[in-house]
Amino acid sequence: MKNRYTPIEVITAKIISKVEERKASLRSVMEEYFIANPQESVVRGVVRAYAISVFKKYRLIDTIIKDILNIDPYKLDIFEKNLLRSLVYEIKFRKINNKKILKIGKRLKSIQLSKKDINSIRNLSVKEILSNYRGIERIGIEYSLPDWIVEYLINLLGKPEAFKLFKKFNKKQDIWIRTNTMLIKPSQLLKRLKKKGVILEKDNLFHETFRVIESKRNLTHLEEYKRGLFYIQDKSSLLTGHAINAKTWDYVWDMCSAPGGKSSHLYQIFKGKINIIATDWKIQRIKTMKNILERLRINNIPLIVTNSVFPPFNRIFDKIIIDPDCSSLGRLGQSPEIRLWLTRDMILDFQKQQRKLIEISTDYLKKNGTLVYSTCTLTLEENEENVIWALNNFPFILEPVDIEFGLKGLKGLNYTRRLYPHIHSTTGFFIAKLRYQ
Repeated sequence: MKNRYTPIEVITAKIISKVEERKASLRSVMEEYFIANPQESVVRGVVRAYAISVFKKYRLIDTIIKDILNIDPYKLDIFEKNLLRSLVYEIKFRKINNKKILKIGKRLKSIQLSKKDINSIRNLSVKEILSNYRGIERIGIEYSLPDWIVEYLINLLGKPEAFKLFKKFNKKQDIWIRTNTMLIKPSQLLKRLKKKGVILEKDNLFHETFRVIESKRNLTHLEEYKRGLFYIQDKSSLLTGHAINAKTWDYVWDMCSAPGGKSSHLYQIFKGKINIIATDWKIQRIKTMKNILERLRINNIPLIVTNSVFPPFNRIFDKIIIDPDCSSLGRLGQSPEIRLWLTRDMILDFQKQQRKLIEISTDYLKKNGTLVYSTCTLTLEENEENVIWALNNFPFILEPVDIEFGLKGLKGLNYTRRLYPHIHSTTGFFIAKLRYQ
């Protein structure tokens, strides 16, 4: 009888190929794939873990393909390249038998994998693979990071700290959840989830927050998640809600709001007694945010699809949040797929967009109003340099971020805060608070 099921390796290769081709998130491509192929949803969790593992070792895998198989992976069809990557990952880092590898390898049209190839890959140590490389290139291959990122972060942090960060990027990432305190107390959530096999660690800074130590089940499959009793949100982004220091019934514009973590958290802090308007320029992002807010039982935050450079407002705001698209260097552990396409030039493109949003905010911020600017990246260009630019070009005053969490910002901006995955068990994050005079 013909096997009706697609091998996991093939599913993973198809998804990785779409991610690489479209420069899209793994999450969005997987969502699309399993909607189109619901019969394969049973392997969704395995495929996600597999794809993340391949992304976190992609340069090492590509080097093995080039040096051991004498094949330039970038000259292959994109599906073949990623199927070969998936197979090499299994050969080198998992105990998959040769028979299975050879069987799936037959789907490679331009390559013939042999038992000899498999044994050569399996028996070669990583140290031997790296021995032919030196300096930045060797580090980049070892940690599967683009050379420019390695160089940038070493220059920013120094070698000892940068190496700790590189190692953290390739380890299991910390997961944080925020209790929806409008529906349940943190202590009650803790007890309920413990019964479901979810071991949590209470955070000593934010009372509504827990770090997930262990979970026997996918968090999104839990009844408590579906009922909106908690939201999966990195601890770093909770700084924004607490730093905004709004007052009851203030008007707050969340400029780049999707998927809704910051807006929903701010709404929660004020128990709904605050006026939040959320905008984003992609309709799919707003649709996602709408679903999230409905799950959290928040139904009175207006969601507007608009380019924030041309907002449809005729009012000014007490507070504005800007958490713009960025290079996401702080998320290289959570979203390792961006390593495949992120380039040095993109930083200045993002900087230009970010500065435009800061400029626009000055037209809609009342006198003595507050702008909270944050990113999930680590570059100076998108963080401290943007703040310095704002201070030099507009009547802003830099104020302290109210919560003492993270390290002081660089370039003398001691009131700003920086968070690093290897130090704070969060995504990499930057936040600044500015008052408009």
